[in-house]
Amino acid sequence: MKDLGFHYLLSTDLEVGEDGLLTGKPKGLVCVGKNKKRLTLNLAKQVGIDIEKSYAYVNDQADIPLLEIVGNPYVVEPTAPLEIVARQRSWPILSFRATPCGLPHTIRQGTSPCPTIFWRLPLPYNS
Repeated sequence: MKDLGFHYLLSTDLEVGEDGLLTGKPKGLVCVGKNKKRLTLNLAKQVGIDIEKSYAYVNDQADIPLLEIVGNPYVVEPTAPLEIVARQRSWPILSFRATPCGLPHTIRQGTSPCPTIFWRLPLPYNS
């Protein structure tokens, strides 16, 4: 995580059995939907993250609650239901699929969206 420059990570923790192997069961909350929103708000309060200045990038309608609380919501290669909501709410839609002429889409603006969340905080300026 530090190699990528991220300071905080929210994700679903997995249970480890007595044999040291993953059991396949979650340990705590599964980081999706309303749980992702709750975990995000808890972390933001705990470390002083301004949600209004935060960004969220999601691809599934399960994470609409997260998009609703951040100041900069984005959908990425959205599912059909999420794309409908994004267009209704004028959320930017990111797509990297090739167009018929072979060029990738970059951003499609809505007209009328990872099971993980990363924060990268500004580092102190060193002169």
